[in-house]
Amino acid sequence: MITKISKGLQITIPGELRKLLNLKAGSNIEIEESKGNIIIKPLKEDLENLFKEAKNKNPKHHLTAKKMDKIIEYEIYR
Repeated sequence: MITKISKGLQITIPGELRKLLNLKAGSNIEIEESKGNIIIKPLKEDLENLFKEAKNKNPKHHLTAKKMDKIIEYEIYR
């Protein structure tokens, strides 16, 4: 399938793929680069719900998306 990058530097995921993968407005996806290609993967679970669940299990840690990004960055570059 072919799509264009808009003037706002956004892309549209074709409707056929959105339906197949059950993607809706607000769905989380992962974007990565591999060997000069862009790979877009739908996330199986809603990250916000995972963060809320983690917070409920151990409220003093308050794991946020920003903190998780820092943890991932640390793991990648150490």
